[in-house]
This record gives sequence, structure tokens and C-alpha cells, in this order.
Amino acid sequence: MNETFTLKDGTVMNGYVIESDGVLFVYMYETMFQDAFNLLIDPAKTERIDASKGTHEIIHTGYNHLYSVREESNGLVTAGLKKVSL
Repeated sequence: MNETFTLKDGTVMNGYVIESDGVLFVYMYETMFQDAFNLLIDPAKTERIDASKGTHEIIHTGYNHLYSVREESNGLVTAGLKKVSL
């Protein structure tokens, strides 16, 4: 199943997101660490993230604080976003 998510600025990423206990966990395939950081550090891009898994879509809003980015194996980069009052 092809999973993607789209940032508010229209950037489409190959990967998926999981929302749990007020945190949005982001999993990105075929993405360089620096590219992931540069995209997700900008709250204007992460305020709305549309996730797509097959024909199922979920909209995540309000995630404006990047608190972690990690380079995993096999070209996977993971990140964590939180909702923080600015």
C-alpha cells in the first residue's frame, strides 16, 4: 500500500504519520536527514498535514513544534511533532 503525507505548503512525502497522546510521529522514506529537518522545523508547513493510506485520508492540524529527528536504517528518517502555544 502506498502511503504519503502532504505538508501545508503542498510538499508530498513518501511515508506515514501516527498520532498518539498529543504527539505526531512522522516516518519518511527516501529522505535525507537535513531535508526532513528543514521541512519539519517550519511551523507554517506542519500546521496541517494530510496523511493518505490507500484511499483513506486523515488531516492532522496544529502540530507546530519539531522536537526530534532521527536517522534510522535503510533510508528511513523519523521525527516527532507536538502542539505548542506560540
